[in-house]
Amino acid sequence: MQPDQASRENKIKLAGIVSVFLLIGLICFLLWENYTSLVRIHGSALTQLGYDADKLATTASYFYSERKDDLKDLAKGRELSIFFENKALGMSMEYGLRASLIAISRSFERLLNEKEFHGENIYSRIVFIDSKGVLLVDCQSLKSADRESGKDWKGYLAPDSSEPVIIAEHYGRLLSVAVSTPCFFKDRYVGQLAAWISPNSIYKYFVKTDDESSQRLYGIVCPEGSLHFETTGDLITPYNVPFDFAKAESWKPYRFYAVHSDGTKSDMITIRVPVKDTPLSLAVVTTASEVFGGVSPWHLPLAMGLLFVVILIMIAYLWRLNDRSEKDLREREEKYRTFFETSRDCVFITSLDGGWIDMNDAAVELFGYADKDELLSHNVGELYENPEERENYICLLEQQGFVKEFPVDFRRKDGGVINCLLTGVAKKDKTGNVTQSQGTIKDITEQKQHEEERQRLETKLQNARKMEVLGTLAGGVAHDLNNVLGGIVGYPELLLMDLPEDSPLRRPIMTIQKSGEKAAAIIQDMLTLARRGVSTREVVNLNDIISNHLKTPEHEKLKFFHPQTKIVTDLEENLLNIMGSPVHLSQTVMNLISNAAEAMPDGGTIVVSTQNRHIDRPITGYKCLKEGDYVTLTVADTGVGIPAEDMERIFEPFYTKKVMGRSGTGLGMTVVWGTVEDHGGYIDIQNNGGKGTAFILSFPVTREKSAKDEPPLSIERYAGRGESILVVDDVEEQRKIASGMLIKLGYSVTAVSSGEEAVEYMKDHSADILVLDMIMDPGIDGLETYEQILTMHPDQKAIIASGFSESDRVKEAQKRGAATYVAKPYLMKQIGIAVRDELDT
Repeated sequence: MQPDQASRENKIKLAGIVSVFLLIGLICFLLWENYTSLVRIHGSALTQLGYDADKLATTASYFYSERKDDLKDLAKGRELSIFFENKALGMSMEYGLRASLIAISRSFERLLNEKEFHGENIYSRIVFIDSKGVLLVDCQSLKSADRESGKDWKGYLAPDSSEPVIIAEHYGRLLSVAVSTPCFFKDRYVGQLAAWISPNSIYKYFVKTDDESSQRLYGIVCPEGSLHFETTGDLITPYNVPFDFAKAESWKPYRFYAVHSDGTKSDMITIRVPVKDTPLSLAVVTTASEVFGGVSPWHLPLAMGLLFVVILIMIAYLWRLNDRSEKDLREREEKYRTFFETSRDCVFITSLDGGWIDMNDAAVELFGYADKDELLSHNVGELYENPEERENYICLLEQQGFVKEFPVDFRRKDGGVINCLLTGVAKKDKTGNVTQSQGTIKDITEQKQHEEERQRLETKLQNARKMEVLGTLAGGVAHDLNNVLGGIVGYPELLLMDLPEDSPLRRPIMTIQKSGEKAAAIIQDMLTLARRGVSTREVVNLNDIISNHLKTPEHEKLKFFHPQTKIVTDLEENLLNIMGSPVHLSQTVMNLISNAAEAMPDGGTIVVSTQNRHIDRPITGYKCLKEGDYVTLTVADTGVGIPAEDMERIFEPFYTKKVMGRSGTGLGMTVVWGTVEDHGGYIDIQNNGGKGTAFILSFPVTREKSAKDEPPLSIERYAGRGESILVVDDVEEQRKIASGMLIKLGYSVTAVSSGEEAVEYMKDHSADILVLDMIMDPGIDGLETYEQILTMHPDQKAIIASGFSESDRVKEAQKRGAATYVAKPYLMKQIGIAVRDELDT
């Protein structure tokens, strides 16, 4: 062999060896690369498996977060506040708290029936437990009675927590999920709300998979590690998996072997993902073959002959992964664009100097512009009602990088101001400087208006309660004054009966009598304030009340003091009747017209109108006005209106800005309030801020017919015929006045100063009728006195007298057989008719 040829062959061999080594190296490199690629793919598959479980866990977290919001709203509901307000006022279960609990139960039932998820009720049960662990309200109780035996509701109390929590409960191996939130009243813990979530809402839409070909199993993991999969009744049942999830770390994949009934084993993989803000986790369990496929990385070195086929398969597989990634990216971009365009809130992107970069259609609608181009022509800063709010927003954005629910007032194109919450995040350049603001704007104008209206109604309710307290005080004062006035009103009437017509003493005595009657009228105003003034009711027509008042001397006096005031009436024909007291209604009309005249110092017009009105749905204000037929009385003026600082006090006793000595006692509007309350009515005020005020009074209609006027009674009608009367009163002047009047009328009268004396007297004597004072101190009152006398004289006749009111004690005495109630101070005609009518029955 020639050297040149040998050298050439050596070179060829060397080249072949090098080529072989290069080929081997290339094959090894490709095999190694394929091996490492498979390892990475398996890791990606496990990661994707975790992501799939995390999506469901995130959705479940949102679901539970909404449930917490449901219970927060329920805990802040007006029904719970009313219950504890009533409880703070000392109401008993019989007279107030039971009705409040019924209202709470109805609010629970509304939540049970209204909250649905894919057509199924979310909640299966809602309960309210007070701070002592007593179950007060339970809506739609669970069916398994054995689970209720020995339940300690105190275990649900969480006075130290201010936020709702998710509770996972076990009944044996069965699982129940509930949400619980503490309730506070005036910053004081008062109990706990708990609502059990229907398992179908959890299982069907967060656990069960609709892909029947998939070998994946999703289940709920409890804190102690059991996996729950199916539902049984209102509970979730456990699934037998030979794996302890309590020891499993979140997001970490685990492999274990499941043994089937036939003895075969399956290589299984599981990943546990926590459900945020709950004690639960979501676990996915599947076969290793579904995640990794049937090829192990170590199979490739044993299949060198299939190297290029495997390479092509891997290339195709990688190409598919890349295509899927691009598809996922397009889908994410499409989802973002869909959210951007269809969101009901304004979604925006702006530069730091306020220039628009992009916005959705909701932004155009929010600010009231025709299209995006018109809105783009305006700088964002121009839309702020208060420019300093824009500066504060940018300052916070640069400091924090984000701003959440920043309150801002914007001005629309039409000039209207809207209240909004601005949420934004900062976009920064490479140097860290903020260049853009991205976020959303939520319109809360209507929500804010509702909150202001709620506060206004709460203020009205507080004023109504304050009037009740003041009324109780005024009632007690009125009772004492009535006893004092008895002599001033009663004695002049007795003296005038004995004086000749030409006596010079008649005029001064009549003056004393008129003064006493005026004082008694003021006391009646105070009784009206106490809601104790309406003791008689009859069928009346407001048109007649108004017409009669306009002819009175009091009205003429008003016109004299206000000559520039014009009074116009607009009375509806065929006005329906109401049941009420003509005296108090007339006083109400007089006070409203007087107030209207005082509100117009330079003159103006007062319009007094009436109207029939039908309310087809209840109206809720400071009290509830039920549906039905009403008659409204409106007194409107064109005066200066009521200052805002006076609106809350206009019904307080003695709070007045009228001219002293010319405009009354300071009880006028208080009498109006009390009269409306006593007649079961409703009062509304329309104050136009310097342009006049309208008082609108609504009274329930009666279908009874008005009685015809009767001729005046002569004294012979109620004169006595020598019958015996026992007068019982603890005040000496009242005994003397009543006795004197009855003696003048021809009766035989005996008087005692207490209920005990009356009982002793009746043991040895008899009387045709008793005149009993209801309130006597000290000692027994009129009701107890009458009850003791009835044991000795079962058919004993009696009338009841009081300087306070026709109270519950008076009504109880009437049920026992007593007749008419007579209000003090005594008038001869009043007490004479009451006694005569009872004796003649």
